[in-house]
Amino acid sequence: MDVLVDAELPQGLKRITDSENAAPVRREKLENISFEGRSEANFGSTNSTRHPQAPRGTIPVVQRPSMAGGVMITPVESSAPPASLSVPKSTREIATEVTPGAVEILKVYVSGKSEPGRIVIALKQLAGHHQNVEEIEGLENLPEYQRLLDDMGAALDLARFSGPEISELAEYFRILGAPGVANPSRQMAKRLSFQICERLHAERIRTIYVITTWMGLRLDDYTHWALHQSIDSWIDSPEVDDAAVLPALYLLCEPSMRKRSHKVLTKPKVFTRMEGMVDRLEVHQVVDMVRALGKHEAQKSIVSKALTRLAANPGRIPDRSLPALAGFLRSTDPASPDMSPVAAHARKRLSDVLADKTVNRNDAAHLVVELAKMPTVADGVLDESAEMIRTSANHLDREVLPQLLLLYTAEGRPMRELEISAMAGLREIQPKGIAKLCLAAAAGGMREKDALVALYGECLDRARQFDPEDFIDAFYSMSLAGLVNDDALVEKVDIEKIIRQSPVSALPSLAWSLVVANFSRPLPWSVLCSRIIEDPARAVGDVDFDDHGVCVKGDPHQAALLYEALASAAALKWFVIDEPSVVAGMEKWKVAWRSTQAQQNPPSRMPWEEILNKLDISHQMEVEVGYKWPLWEVPILMSELSCVIDPKLRKSQIVHYYSGLTTGTAKLRHRIWNAKGYAVFGIGDDQFPEASGGGASDVNCDFLAGLLDIVVKNQLNNQRMAGIELQTTERPNNSKRRPTRSGKVVDFAAERAKKESRWLRR
Repeated sequence: MDVLVDAELPQGLKRITDSENAAPVRREKLENISFEGRSEANFGSTNSTRHPQAPRGTIPVVQRPSMAGGVMITPVESSAPPASLSVPKSTREIATEVTPGAVEILKVYVSGKSEPGRIVIALKQLAGHHQNVEEIEGLENLPEYQRLLDDMGAALDLARFSGPEISELAEYFRILGAPGVANPSRQMAKRLSFQICERLHAERIRTIYVITTWMGLRLDDYTHWALHQSIDSWIDSPEVDDAAVLPALYLLCEPSMRKRSHKVLTKPKVFTRMEGMVDRLEVHQVVDMVRALGKHEAQKSIVSKALTRLAANPGRIPDRSLPALAGFLRSTDPASPDMSPVAAHARKRLSDVLADKTVNRNDAAHLVVELAKMPTVADGVLDESAEMIRTSANHLDREVLPQLLLLYTAEGRPMRELEISAMAGLREIQPKGIAKLCLAAAAGGMREKDALVALYGECLDRARQFDPEDFIDAFYSMSLAGLVNDDALVEKVDIEKIIRQSPVSALPSLAWSLVVANFSRPLPWSVLCSRIIEDPARAVGDVDFDDHGVCVKGDPHQAALLYEALASAAALKWFVIDEPSVVAGMEKWKVAWRSTQAQQNPPSRMPWEEILNKLDISHQMEVEVGYKWPLWEVPILMSELSCVIDPKLRKSQIVHYYSGLTTGTAKLRHRIWNAKGYAVFGIGDDQFPEASGGGASDVNCDFLAGLLDIVVKNQLNNQRMAGIELQTTERPNNSKRRPTRSGKVVDFAAERAKKESRWLRR
């Protein structure tokens, strides 16, 4: 049963403190607590018959790394966005029949007196039935259950429960999912917070854990001191079960608590006891220990030792514990143990993990992300997980959503449910996640123009919050999608600082984006070129091609980007390329650029010469522009009209399929031709009314003639054409009647009005 979100907590929930030092704790699902009486020696044991291998005292939070770096993805094209599926309702929204066993328990309770002892027994039996026998859904709709809640509220008002009974009730209600929406939880939290130091140390730890991770109270100086006291008692009491202290270690290692907890966690006696725990705990408890200590620097050696034990025993890790290790499967630290055996075991058991509905969906999603990024085990992971991701997209956290959307988009299968969920919580997504969404959006992962505009707005609003590499990912992606028209985003940040702090390998994408943004300020370009001059091979790799033009070394895409950026900036007279090392690099990068053009920009297949000759239009084909560093040839130059036609195979090569804006690549290409004084308009073969097999038909010729009307009109008005960039979707708006090649007089404006919707939707 999923944990309740903050919005479902009762308003006015009593907090222990409102001080600035109070540290919020992430509330997650806590699995498999015992219903038997607890003591210092046996705390953390489980009494489960349904899951005999289930972990005891599971710690509910995993340290999760985020995806690193950007990716180049081929945009996904489709005739129409996929239909969105309905968002699944939560358990609380589904009216289901309560299991007969639960009904009988409640009937027995209602038939007796509402004494505290009977309330505890009834809830204990319900929680045990829910966890060990059969999940109870729709419990809150049962009148007898509401009666129990009312009785419990009255009992709490009279302070009739003992301290241990309060702790038990908290755990039973947590399992049943009721306290988050029931009034007694306010009073229960208050009572528990007052009783912390009345408890034995193991029970004290459990109590603090419950009220912070489940009830939403905050760790303050008082609870922090109480945890320290329990840790001190633990290291001096060998008879105390090590598993009992795992919740305390988790709380003390929370990022907001690490500074205050450093001294107690680095005490020699504490360190020695924790180091010995690795060998004494059961394998599933070692997973809990790894989750508790996370990547706390002071405990790095202990975590490494624990991971080594897990890597040596992957088959003994329960399925339910595998998602907890997601964040540790791909460590880049050379000192970390090889976790590939655990990853392979997790991949093998993934179906069972996904089928187990008691496993937290967020944890399962993070496991999917990590496995999908590991080439050795990634095959089929996204396919196998698609249904689980689709049905739970509305409930996944804001950290994993962007990563999943990017992964599925890179596979050519953007998931509409992920897009909807991500946009619904856009303001809650961290800048690193925004960068991932930008990468996905540029490749077709977002199919609504409003979504892309909102995403770019987030980039503008939070530009200074991005890490350098994340900023470059976002900037580059939005440039590709056509959202970047000027230097507004660049002006929001210290671009020179970003250039200096970014890895050299990220500079080609940044340089290209700066040219698209028409950012010509000399100093940043000087800094950028200086960094490339220092080590040009690191920017693109040592690019080499064989006799057939196939890249055999280096990154041809990065080399092509860098060449296109520097050559375009030089063509626009922003600077001169004369540094010998860069000149030598440009010669190699030029080969990479030319090899990528045919792959990324397939040419038009329309018989343009035949069409233009039929229209009696003077033209030249494939004209070199004449820059020092060759760029795009002018495909069709109509010198009398000072106009260039940029024909492509598809409209989406000029206008982004989903943003509806001219792509960054097309903008840059057109800007280079504009600099020579030519007006440019682009057109795709799929925009012609008879694109398939029509060739130079009268209909196609008339269609092109109508597009050229705007050029003629501007020429007649003696308007300078240089710098004018016509959107592919623009159509001349005049009612000029002119004869076609067949002699028939056609009102082009009227004909276009009739056919526009059909033509433009192809």
